[in-house]
Amino acid sequence: MALRRSSIRFKSSISTGHTELNLLIDGFKQVKESAKMFYRAQEETIKDLVVFSHNEKNEILAQTCKYLEDLSMQWVEVQREFVDNLKKVKCQFSCIRKEELELDKVKNKLLTLEKEEIKLNKTMSKPKVTISEKKQAQVHLAETKEMITSLNIDLKEKHKQCQLTKSKRIRDGLKQYAESFLHLSNKCNFIFQSFYKAAHHLPDPTVYHTSDQTSRNIELTRVSVLETKDKIAAYNRLPFPNETLVSGVAEFESPPPYSPNTSMTSSHNTSSFTSPPQTNIGFHQYDQVAPDMIRNLNINVAVPPASNSCYQNIPATLYEEQGAVGGHF
Repeated sequence: MALRRSSIRFKSSISTGHTELNLLIDGFKQVKESAKMFYRAQEETIKDLVVFSHNEKNEILAQTCKYLEDLSMQWVEVQREFVDNLKKVKCQFSCIRKEELELDKVKNKLLTLEKEEIKLNKTMSKPKVTISEKKQAQVHLAETKEMITSLNIDLKEKHKQCQLTKSKRIRDGLKQYAESFLHLSNKCNFIFQSFYKAAHHLPDPTVYHTSDQTSRNIELTRVSVLETKDKIAAYNRLPFPNETLVSGVAEFESPPPYSPNTSMTSSHNTSSFTSPPQTNIGFHQYDQVAPDMIRNLNINVAVPPASNSCYQNIPATLYEEQGAVGGHF
């Protein structure tokens, strides 16, 4: 990492400059490449898990791991989208560099003309210069000064436009960067809730299970995987940025401390919050990311537990009753 950064600094110092901008662009490239390597490693690991499950001669484990592989494929696709979004972020800053280099060309041209002006003034001040040479130098000097004046005006306009464009690109790029992680985290939440449930539905060796209970758990895993696909498809249809997300930036308040008897007063109204009871799965009221983005769609999203249930708006036939084998759902 240090060697790479030193190399970029050296190349920038002898070529175009803009060292910090070059480091930033290369940094986004490294983030993108690291994310790509990360999801490929995850993909291979789940494939190895499937092979392992088949070698164990355990039909329930093999079926569950097959469903986990389906979830893994969804997760890999989500991460591919994340990497593509990082490309867009990098592109914003690459465009800034391109515009800065165009501005540098104008500056270099102006610098060349100013040097030419100094050279012509020196030529005219020489004692041995002839009248014709002096007149020729005067004409050339007048043209050079006119070009310098015109170029200064052009440079001023280009600089102003470049700054405006740069500010917009930085703003858009950072928003895209945040948006990429928001999408990644929300879809991650969908997928790994289902992943956890699939693992939770595997038979507990310390508890007796009937064949009907085992079959029912496998079916619940299958339904959960299908519902996850539906959740992600519905999420992808949501507009972004969500109005609640944007308007809530200035009004955002942190959740109350995690204690049983804590109250928090809002500037808009007064309300009392208490941390909800934890379930065996470990859900907490504030575990969800950007819930307002999915609140108005009936896509069976996991919500904070209420009255001993971990899910709302989900038909009772899809999930086991409280006290089902393997935990509370």
